[in-house]
Amino acid sequence: MGKLTLLLLFMAFSQGDAAADGCPTGWSAFGLKCVKFFATPLDWMSAEKSCQTFGGNLVSVHSKAENDLLLNMVPGTTRTYIGGHDAVKEGQWMWTDGSVFDYNNWCSGQPDNYANIDHTLEINFGNHCWNDNDKQVQLAYICERPLE
Repeated sequence: MGKLTLLLLFMAFSQGDAAADGCPTGWSAFGLKCVKFFATPLDWMSAEKSCQTFGGNLVSVHSKAENDLLLNMVPGTTRTYIGGHDAVKEGQWMWTDGSVFDYNNWCSGQPDNYANIDHTLEINFGNHCWNDNDKQVQLAYICERPLE
């Protein structure tokens, strides 16, 4: 067997699954966190509380690569909550996990704070971009939790 073949076999078997990488079964590893899509629609606050029961929060997004990974988890055109909000101060977006809001993928014209009630963040709106939304709307959601 050639060195290249051995290297490829080593890489394939060392990748492991998410559980081996420190994520529970059904969760996907990304960087230092595990993420999971939940299809059951909840309002934004209930979705955040659900994520907290797993020791995490609604997911925060810090790069295009991470945004793309999350969009690939979402089936079709399913609008989905993530952890961004501007509930403390209008226009000042923050993540529920306390990390810096250093990336965005807003749709054209967003965020618009429609009817002065849009204070939460959803992905996969329109052309796979972000929209601010009313926290009462029930949507699917994505949780994050630390690697174990």
